[in-house]
Amino acid sequence: MRRIVITGPQPVDMLDLVGRPSQIHWREVWMTFAAAVLLAVALGVTAYRSGIKRGADATRTTPVTPKESTGSLEAQASDAGYARAQLEEKTCGELQSH
Repeated sequence: MRRIVITGPQPVDMLDLVGRPSQIHWREVWMTFAAAVLLAVALGVTAYRSGIKRGADATRTTPVTPKESTGSLEAQASDAGYARAQLEEKTCGELQSH
């Protein structure tokens, strides 16, 4: 390891300022790692179960049925055309009167 010495009124060794690396306690490292893995597994199981429940609830919902029976597409288009013609007559009449 290379030593860095700062010169000034009194020389200071940087290693003395930073401190020496402490010895790693492997028992503490493994316990922390095991706790993190256990937390990840618990969160995964919870998310999976809530997703399964949400999916089951979604399949239980009944589709909304229209209250009126729908006619043929031609009848719907004819009704829409009639409503449009009435709206155009009303709009043109209002514009001509102003």
